[in-house]
Amino acid sequence: MPEKSDGNQMRLPSVVWGMAANGGVMDTSWMAKGKCRNEPPARFFPSDGVGVELARRICATCPVKEPCLEYALAQRVDHGVWGGASERERRRILKRRRAAAAVPTTR
Repeated sequence: MPEKSDGNQMRLPSVVWGMAANGGVMDTSWMAKGKCRNEPPARFFPSDGVGVELARRICATCPVKEPCLEYALAQRVDHGVWGGASERERRRILKRRRAAAAVPTTR
């Protein structure tokens, strides 16, 4: 969760997906460039699979799809479609990343 807001930046807890190197600050200026800005918010918080597909179509060609997804993952957003990924898909991504981080590297 954000600790405080400062313009287009949010102060995050010190250890959030490698952002500690950036002082825990996440740039959110990308949000103004999202294709979703001209859509009703309800479109990205659907109650069924058909709604998820409609949101994904908008996200598919969005210029800020990647930072949007990373934001949702870092913030642990558990509702809606972010970066073209549903809640379930984001949980799976996080699970895969945790598993990959836990695998010891061999030399």
